[in-house]
Amino acid sequence: MTNILTPASNQKAAEIIRDAADKRTPIALRGGGTKSQIGTPMQVEQIVSSAGLCGITLYEPSEMVIAAKAGTPLAEIEAELKKHNQRLAFDPITYQRALGSDGMPTIGAIAACNLSGSRRIAFGAARDSLIGIEMINGKGEIIKNGGRVMKNVTGYDLTKLVCGSWGTLGLLTEVCFKVQPKPEQERTLLIDGLYEDEAVPLMCKVMGSPFEITSAAHLYPDARKDDIRARTILRIEGFAESLNYRVQELQDLLMDACDADNLDFGEVVHLDDHESKEIWDKVADLSIVNDDDRQLLWKISVKPTDAPTIGRYLHNQMDASLLYDWSGGLIYAAFECHHQNEQDGSAQEIRNEVAKLGGHATLIRAPELTRSAGVSFQPLSNGVSKLHKAVKQSFDPFGIFNPGLMASGEER
Repeated sequence: MTNILTPASNQKAAEIIRDAADKRTPIALRGGGTKSQIGTPMQVEQIVSSAGLCGITLYEPSEMVIAAKAGTPLAEIEAELKKHNQRLAFDPITYQRALGSDGMPTIGAIAACNLSGSRRIAFGAARDSLIGIEMINGKGEIIKNGGRVMKNVTGYDLTKLVCGSWGTLGLLTEVCFKVQPKPEQERTLLIDGLYEDEAVPLMCKVMGSPFEITSAAHLYPDARKDDIRARTILRIEGFAESLNYRVQELQDLLMDACDADNLDFGEVVHLDDHESKEIWDKVADLSIVNDDDRQLLWKISVKPTDAPTIGRYLHNQMDASLLYDWSGGLIYAAFECHHQNEQDGSAQEIRNEVAKLGGHATLIRAPELTRSAGVSFQPLSNGVSKLHKAVKQSFDPFGIFNPGLMASGEER
């Protein structure tokens, strides 16, 4: 039976990890447990949870910086920021609904997994907002890197390295993010009926306009549902007076593109602040593509201009429901898991197609049998694999953290 440990201080956490290192005891690191179904299932004797490391340790609204212990619920961070009309710029995504988790997403897990939502295309990823960390390495040493001010740039930037390492390099105990003012209002323009090879170039065109689009997505839901059509949505945020002007200018740009590119999308629908938030919430929780009987959920990154190519393949070959985010640079694809693809979740076929476009693919949701094949994370090239192992050896010399979580089938 796996023993779950919840240290209440950095010193206690470091003591637990030193003991595990001495005994070569494999450890799974966990925040709220909402993403424990991602990656290769691990065989560990202990789970070390950051849930006991909780609380906001610094918040300076005037400096637009917030720091918190890693186990602090994301909801608590967002609620505190909301009091001062501020937000995390990168629009964190949690996969909570997609994975059917009843856990509480934590701010440390957002940093550990570098999870960013639709606004990433305008404001950067979680990694770009993370300015400081405190962590414990595989020898039980407490390490601090970065700082609590944005001008602190001395030394090696371990902060950016650890962000996105999925707990394989160490246990995050505290994180510090820069934040931004929350816009007064938001609006969304909605266009019905475009194909992906029409929608993606259009999204790229408007993202290059001076009207400061903060999110652009194309929704291609379950192809089996005839009453649901493809939708392209564009979000603009800011002060009300500015929004009125920019929305009108953007609509004029869309109509010009309609004429120039011979597109047939009819009326452009304007969504007000409430309606805009509602549709982008559905994008964030992936309910657009999240269907109970579609057990496989892939996250695919390619150049936006290549998105229609891989999207058509997924639709035609896998009968996939698709969500194109980041103007096409990110694709979520959901399709059924059956006996023909249960072993690897169609990983070989998908990655072969994605490789032709220079992209990569991550399996977010799959049955345990599929995940056990070590197919969840993109296999590394030989050169990158050597570098990865060297970094891992430096941080976790005894290999105790999240063993095998990100390994491919060949590495296990």
